[in-house]
Amino acid sequence: MTIETIKQQFEIPEHITFSTSSDGFIFIDIENSAARAQVCLHGGHITAFTPTDQSPVIWVSKHAVFKAGKAIRGGVPICWPWFGDHPSDSSKPAHGIARTALWSVIHTEQVSPTLSIVKVQLTDTDASRAIWPHAFNLTLSVSVGEKLAFSLTAENTGNDSMTLSSALHTYFNISDTGKTSVSGLDSVEYLDKFDNGAKKPQSGDIVITEPTDRVYLNTTSDCTIKDSGFNRTIQVEKAGSQTTVVWNPWAENAAKMGDFGDDEYPTMICVEAANAADDIIEVAPGGSHTISQTITSTTNS
Repeated sequence: MTIETIKQQFEIPEHITFSTSSDGFIFIDIENSAARAQVCLHGGHITAFTPTDQSPVIWVSKHAVFKAGKAIRGGVPICWPWFGDHPSDSSKPAHGIARTALWSVIHTEQVSPTLSIVKVQLTDTDASRAIWPHAFNLTLSVSVGEKLAFSLTAENTGNDSMTLSSALHTYFNISDTGKTSVSGLDSVEYLDKFDNGAKKPQSGDIVITEPTDRVYLNTTSDCTIKDSGFNRTIQVEKAGSQTTVVWNPWAENAAKMGDFGDDEYPTMICVEAANAADDIIEVAPGGSHTISQTITSTTNS
């Protein structure tokens, strides 16, 4: 669909509009009296969420590359139908096929002055089946208001069961890692990917002081990001997930990434709802699985 056709079918003036970047990427721009947000059709990728009178909650690198075939650095990349490297074939794209595919708009709705909803969808193609041989509908529903709520539903439209892992790879904008902590995972065991996957117990809150890539296991707990620099608290709720990933590349790893500024790592943290490690999902023909996050940002009085 051309952007003109999309506008005719789905635009809601003053609330849900569409724009095109210089590179040809189509964005859904969402605005109401509670917040502003943005979704890119490349990757079905949430690239912004800013509640009224707050700093942005979602972080995107100033060096992010908007180019076909490349994932956007920041926002909420959708890792699906596998998280990390492919479990048996390293030649296949890291984090799956969804985050670099072109999605389609299927629904827009202005529910109230403070609540807007958009839905985008990805379905299997000859190209996707060459990498992952399954028929599917993948739908991302995004609700923008006082909270940002988004859910990813994978429907198996084929005749064979499909096995998958996934993550809503959410990048949060913070003032500084030295002024930020994450609670909700005390005593939960995690795999430390910067220590050859060693299993360790979390003790207390998470404070980022070094390269951090942790897969927290067997947890359905919500997390809270406390940021004294921005004087706010971000509540991160999830469902359909028994794994939480916390990530920050720190200086030496940020310097290796061309789409990540050398000085940007103190201003972001990823807290991700995931199905990873042993949290593998089996979806029978005709079945579905939904993973979701709800983000609430409040300023401290």
